[in-house]
Amino acid sequence: MADEIQKAIVQYLDIKVSIGISRPFSTLAETQLAMHEAMTSLKYRVGLGQESILFIEDVQPQSNLYRFPYEGEQALFDAIRAGNVEQSELALKHFITELFESHMKHQDYQLSLLRLLVDLLKFGQEMSLSMERIVEDEASLIQSLFKLRDVKDIEHWFWSKFVHPYFRELSNRRDSQFKHISEAVIDMIHREYDSELTLEECSSRINYHPHYVSRVFRQETGVNFSDYLTQYRIDTAKKWLTESDMKIVEIAERLRYNNSANFIRSFRKLVGMTPGQYREERMGSPERP
Repeated sequence: MADEIQKAIVQYLDIKVSIGISRPFSTLAETQLAMHEAMTSLKYRVGLGQESILFIEDVQPQSNLYRFPYEGEQALFDAIRAGNVEQSELALKHFITELFESHMKHQDYQLSLLRLLVDLLKFGQEMSLSMERIVEDEASLIQSLFKLRDVKDIEHWFWSKFVHPYFRELSNRRDSQFKHISEAVIDMIHREYDSELTLEECSSRINYHPHYVSRVFRQETGVNFSDYLTQYRIDTAKKWLTESDMKIVEIAERLRYNNSANFIRSFRKLVGMTPGQYREERMGSPERP
């Protein structure tokens, strides 16, 4: 098949190419390794001329190094990103278990553990996580890791050095972000309750998607955006009813209700009485019939 591909490329594009072929793989997660193997095999084409077809199996015999649990590592990173501490702990346990069940040589174990260490450092950089808490340099980390002989100790080392601190920092960052978003939206509501304020408008101002802001706001306040805005407008109406002589129709208009009937209906639903009844009760007017 590779030979036919070469011939077709020459025929249609007039280009001579070499082809590198990886080991077989069955999952999408393995494509990155397969691409690396194919590119590696092409590095051996020197001296073989143009239009070489090279199998990684031929130029680089199978090594236990390639039993590195790529899917397990990805599951670990996904759990950390998701902020799930239990799943992170379980993913790390599964990764270490899978690694040491493969019966590799001691040197290959070290290479795999070193790869995980480097990938965790890279993950921290990509997520813009602070490296200040890691007081050791990379050489010291490697020495510390390679001194460990017990699987449980190795698992605990990775957990205490990287996984749990990463999770904690991302969780704190997420909490801070959620608080910032909810406080920004609340501030806009408090300042602009008498305008045509919408969730989309608030989200646009703070550069987040409305669906995301909606979920965050509900999680932080316990109510959705429209309910919070309505409640704040009604609270404002209650203040105007007792502290001013504004007419109900004027209050409805200032609070952006289409008409006074809609305002009265909304007020009665939340307060249990009409605006007029509320004003009479609070202002000490004669009792209602």
